[in-house]
Amino acid sequence: AKRFDTTVEALLDANDIQNPDLIYIGQALIIPGEYQPLDMTIRIIEHGVRLRSAPDFGSNVIVLLGKDTEFGNASLSGDWWQVQCQGTSGYIHMSMVEMVVPNPDPVVPPNVIVYRSQWDVDASNRVNDCGQTCVAMLAGSRGVYVKINDLPYQSTTTGISSADDLVRNFNHLGLTTARVVNLPLSSRSPRNSICLIWYGGLERNSVQDKGFTDWHWVIFLRTTRNRVVVHDPDFWRPRRDEGAEKQYSKAEWNAAFIPYGSGSTRTCVELV
Repeated sequence: AKRFDTTVEALLDANDIQNPDLIYIGQALIIPGEYQPLDMTIRIIEHGVRLRSAPDFGSNVIVLLGKDTEFGNASLSGDWWQVQCQGTSGYIHMSMVEMVVPNPDPVVPPNVIVYRSQWDVDASNRVNDCGQTCVAMLAGSRGVYVKINDLPYQSTTTGISSADDLVRNFNHLGLTTARVVNLPLSSRSPRNSICLIWYGGLERNSVQDKGFTDWHWVIFLRTTRNRVVVHDPDFWRPRRDEGAEKQYSKAEWNAAFIPYGSGSTRTCVELV
């Protein structure tokens, strides 16, 4: 609720949930207001999926759907997608579908890092996938486009992605020059490297995700006289594009880019 500037009561109402104790970790919820996943295109991922008359496994079956069947204008309500089929409204459980991300086929100059958000539609299977989003951004700059959900090394149930996980994702994409850099406090980050920062070190009025103060991956792009410029994937609509080439003061950056745990070096992943 805090992450999306809403209330628990509004979440319950939007998802028709009477008891907040029944909300579980990993459940897909409609976010009140502009964050509702409406007008999405979804694809059936198995053969013989049942289109039901109501969002309930005990409801009547309207028709059996074939694998790769697509529906446009789908909307998510709780754990069920509502679609239009054969002139009637039906429901498909979210475990049986994937969201379709249009392939933008971007014409991008070599080495240009196009911004992506960890809240984009292709990053829907985790909340804590900032590291995977950074991998996808850097991979794109080398001509390798990948959906964030498709990277094999995702964050753990506690939201952790290690530097080695990010390197493994690069290796999976055939980008085998990625390496972990243990950076002394006296050294400057390599340009276009993925840096592990403590998000609580950034001023709260500088970020959109004001309630988040844990560890976070960003892409360090460059410095100016008084600023550090990064791609910060933790921005979402309507402020999504603010994360692109986001500028933080050097004081903020120095407070955020610190050693993880008891070590004396900071952590980067560089794609050389």
